[in-house]
Amino acid sequence: MTIFKNIFYITLIVLSTTLFAHALTDKSINIIKSTKNIQYLSQKISKDYLYIYYNPKKIATKTELNNSIKKLEESLRIVAKNTHNLDTKNILDFLSYGKDQIKELLNSDISKQNSILILEYSETIFEGAQSILNTNNYDYTTDKDIKTNLMRILKSYMAIHTKINKDANIAQLEREKILLKKRMKFLNSEVNQSWQPLEKFLETKDNYFIPDIVSILVKNIEDITQEHDRNN
Repeated sequence: MTIFKNIFYITLIVLSTTLFAHALTDKSINIIKSTKNIQYLSQKISKDYLYIYYNPKKIATKTELNNSIKKLEESLRIVAKNTHNLDTKNILDFLSYGKDQIKELLNSDISKQNSILILEYSETIFEGAQSILNTNNYDYTTDKDIKTNLMRILKSYMAIHTKINKDANIAQLEREKILLKKRMKFLNSEVNQSWQPLEKFLETKDNYFIPDIVSILVKNIEDITQEHDRNN
């Protein structure tokens, strides 16, 4: 009887430990997915704002901006709900402050100065989110990373052609192109083929600015990447 009791207790301990580890894994997955979403949304928000700054008549883009802010808030809540890490909680406070500043700017007049500020806040949110990923020791590439790359490329492209920190954004555009091509090596040939025409359009010359076509090409790569991720 004692032997069976011991076996029972050992089994119970192993099972409890396994379930606890599994629960931690689930929480980590929620944190990582939401943090990657925070990075993506921070870049999408700044890119969309630059589109509106360039063309204030883009009503649909204004709607997208508001939706992105709501999604950003939800992602921040998910990370806060799933983490017990003090460093992560401190970073979240910082990210929430940046998000609140962007919300205030979105309620102000569209201007070059506000564009600069939104770019700065979105970059600090991006970097803060990266710190959370580093805390969770996560460095795998997903379709969200590719999409974030594309948003950073498109954001830099818009900033260059709207004369906002041109030299810094040319440098960032080139860095993101190199990173994207490195990440795309692990994807199928369809993604790589779709990148080639987009790269040709990513000119930094003043007389070569076609944001609508570039956006369509970016969306095409996003869709293909998402399909690839779903099938793997």
